[in-house]
Amino acid sequence: WSESKNLQQEGLKKLKHFRSEIPPGTLQHCVREGK
Repeated sequence: WSESKNLQQEGLKKLKHFRSEIPPGTLQHCVREGK
């Protein structure tokens, strides 16, 4: 259990870092284009 929780936290950290690297608005634009 603790290991999977650890992996989840690592994933969240990476996601936060990834999102902070993207200029604001780009993510929404990608979502719109993907639909």
